[in-house]
Amino acid sequence: MENKLFELNSKLRGVVAPSDIYDTTLAIMYLKKISNEQNERDFKNVFKKIKDENIKLFIAELFDKYKFLVNIYETFDYDDKSATEFIENTSNEFSNFIMPENTTPKCLISLCKELLNIDKDDDVLDFCSGDGNFLYTIAKNCKCKSLSGVEINTHAVAISKIKAYLTDSNYNVRQNDVFLVDNEKYSKIFSNYPFGMQIRYIHSAKELVKSLKEGSYGNLISADWAFNYKICKLLTENGKAVVITTNGTLTNNSERAVREFFLKSGFIETVISLPEKLFKTTGIPVNIIVFSKNWKDGVRFVDARNIFVKGRRSNDLSDENIETILNLCKNDSNLSKKVSLAEIFKENAVLSPVRYLEVPGKKVEDGIEFGSVIKSITRGAPLSGKDLDCIISNEKTDFQYLMLSNIKNGLIEDELPYLKNIDKKLEKYLIKDKNLVMSKNGYPFKISVFEKKHNKVLANGNMFVIELDEQKVNPYYIKVFFDSEAGIAALKSICGGSTIPNISQESLKSVLIPNISLEEQQEIVNKYLAKKDEIEYLKRQLEKAIDGLNHIMD
Repeated sequence: MENKLFELNSKLRGVVAPSDIYDTTLAIMYLKKISNEQNERDFKNVFKKIKDENIKLFIAELFDKYKFLVNIYETFDYDDKSATEFIENTSNEFSNFIMPENTTPKCLISLCKELLNIDKDDDVLDFCSGDGNFLYTIAKNCKCKSLSGVEINTHAVAISKIKAYLTDSNYNVRQNDVFLVDNEKYSKIFSNYPFGMQIRYIHSAKELVKSLKEGSYGNLISADWAFNYKICKLLTENGKAVVITTNGTLTNNSERAVREFFLKSGFIETVISLPEKLFKTTGIPVNIIVFSKNWKDGVRFVDARNIFVKGRRSNDLSDENIETILNLCKNDSNLSKKVSLAEIFKENAVLSPVRYLEVPGKKVEDGIEFGSVIKSITRGAPLSGKDLDCIISNEKTDFQYLMLSNIKNGLIEDELPYLKNIDKKLEKYLIKDKNLVMSKNGYPFKISVFEKKHNKVLANGNMFVIELDEQKVNPYYIKVFFDSEAGIAALKSICGGSTIPNISQESLKSVLIPNISLEEQQEIVNKYLAKKDEIEYLKRQLEKAIDGLNHIMD
């Protein structure tokens, strides 16, 4: 970068908050460009010539916060080359400048650009355009009919517009709520919408969510599928969209119905799992979904989680990595596979590539056989329906019965059916504290850790009761592993039965599990138990709310 920009950066360090250095640099360069073009040096006169209200507010706030910026502005020598170099280098891992939070990594922009295959007749939209990095890249590298962005954040809109002005880039950005954009159509759409937003906080999406509910497409919790639905509505016939999203979007059971709707509607062309730590502000792994209007040829799944260049604090995708991923999007391999809609529906419309591509016995590195950490494994009590009817009690007793229907979302219900008594010959089927209980037949698999807060509990015959060697393995860690995509794929790989999937004891013992220390296991378990406690708390709050609802007239 030119010495003058380093000189400016040095002047700002120590007197401007680190989080404001990037913004301040852009603001000063913007003012200096106007100054040069208008042949006007006085700050106040230059400021008056700013017509855009977003930019005016952005610069006014900065210069009001740091009064001395006027002096720095007056001594800074600007040129277009330095501005372009600054904007491009701030996307570089080795930049000394502070990056804005809502920035899509440069490597992901390059990958998404290739997936969209933009040509001169395309109307291109950046949906939730953030600070405009995607728009800048497309304006610089692609020819298209029109290029525009929509963003709700005032600060991000100002940054994006300043970039366009400083680099003479031909794109437009407008401030608006994306859910209020209507009567527009685009042939190509890109979106890196906010991660983790809950739909209940987005009031502008109420009508959209209502229409999904009326179509029996499920009750949305996260906003991701609402964003996706709006994006698809804005596509032209045979249009294409590429979005960046998180793992939960692909797997949450609560959103199964809406995923089925997208699949049946012919929207989903490709799903790509990407490495973790590609973003500088979060280490979570992300995914790309390619939406294509009127797509009817199944879904291609690509597992690119291990295709990256490792960095010290964040990872990156090289040009070669991107080329590899693009090739996987076109060809079958052990990392890429086209899957029919029928097969996806059998998997509860889960869209995680790992579900269809992982072979755990070969993927788990330095794994150990599950059987090596098992003390004992038995079936539940072999009671027929008639036998059970004879001992079921309508009153509370010291004996209870656990059925698969009592395991919901991986947790055992507090209220289990009561039994009049348990025959001594059935006592060997009683579940001990911290035993792992697992469904033997059927899919999806149900797995939980039994906690000794109940009375004597008898296990149903349709499940395994597994006592683990807790000197070697934490039972909760095993549950977390088998609940993961790799664990689910491992269990699927050992299933027998042509009609109803079933697992044998011997095949279960042969499954490879990751071999990590008890200390590392405990770190994972702590995260699981924290979430479990959160769920228990929310359940109690829901019960209180329902009770209050039922006594409003009291």
